[in-house]
Amino acid sequence: MDQAKNESGGSLFLRSLRNHLIGSVAATLVVGGGLLAFDVGQIRSLALSTGDGPLFLVLLFLGLLSTFGAVALAVAVMTLPKSDGGKADGI
Repeated sequence: MDQAKNESGGSLFLRSLRNHLIGSVAATLVVGGGLLAFDVGQIRSLALSTGDGPLFLVLLFLGLLSTFGAVALAVAVMTLPKSDGGKADGI
């Protein structure tokens, strides 16, 4: 059986990526919600006072999600177990 597969047949990488994705979505909601709840830099006031408030909120949360998602992907890749016994490539 392949080392990259777990008992249920799913890929270890995809399972790890899914878990990190859930964490990045949670971090996005916490940070974005905190920015709006505490009105940091009057960001909530600005969003509510303009007609483009929904667009602003979509862009804010998509920006945060892409940032936290990239970090989560990097962490997921870097924490995968090495399949070559831990030897460095070419060194």
